[in-house]
Amino acid sequence: LSGVAWSEVALTAGNWFLYDGAGRRDEGLTAPGAALAAAGFPTDRLSPEQASAWRARLQARNAPEEIGYSEFRERHPLRATQVPEAWQGVRGVHLAPSAPDVMREMLDLFFPTGAVVTADPGWQLADLDLDALTPILTRLTAFLPSEVELRALVPGAQPAEALRVLATRCPGAVAVKMGPEGALVWDRVAEAAVAVPALRVETHDPTGAGDSFCGGFLAGLVETGDPAKAARFGAISAARVVAGFGAAAALPADRPAARATLQGESSPCH
Repeated sequence: LSGVAWSEVALTAGNWFLYDGAGRRDEGLTAPGAALAAAGFPTDRLSPEQASAWRARLQARNAPEEIGYSEFRERHPLRATQVPEAWQGVRGVHLAPSAPDVMREMLDLFFPTGAVVTADPGWQLADLDLDALTPILTRLTAFLPSEVELRALVPGAQPAEALRVLATRCPGAVAVKMGPEGALVWDRVAEAAVAVPALRVETHDPTGAGDSFCGGFLAGLVETGDPAKAARFGAISAARVVAGFGAAAALPADRPAARATLQGESSPCH
């Protein structure tokens, strides 16, 4: 926990993720945890009709005084001075969605060290136009948007074409996370998008799948240097997370099982 920056600020609202049948979710919906029961909804499971009604309530809320995760990060952004000195020699770093100035500050810290640096844009970077984003892209080893973020960055383009556009601005790897459809990775040699399928598992909670994919991708890229192989690491990592409920379900890490899955995928007999 040496890298955890503790704060006395208490969050008064949480983020509500409501998923559709394809695993895609609404963003920016916040309310205190007790609000669901207070509004008369069941707290164990919502029917499609109840989920739609709860979504409408969340969308109609206006509570600027509440502090949720996004508001906390805006008011208390990560700073380079909070990064432990020992971390400055790491082989790989993943930058989770953050404001552009935070991304730039982290890149100023880690880019000169030669570390593999990957980034997930989130809405913070997806709201930028490509010209404003390019100075960040030029210092990344890999850029890993979701399908929604990719559409925002390159409007009107199909995923493969959008990756091609990003690849002209990012000298590193570019890949798009497509939920249960897996990922597309841009192959610079073939000048084409390579599909990396998701693992077939029984999904209990898709929350965190994208973050887990990014972590696996980073580990794979550090180990192999191959973006397509790194995406397979990411797919295995994401499958472990969605098969359980909540963040703790993926712990402890089962490295032997993950390696066995990776070796099985690489075998020509499979």
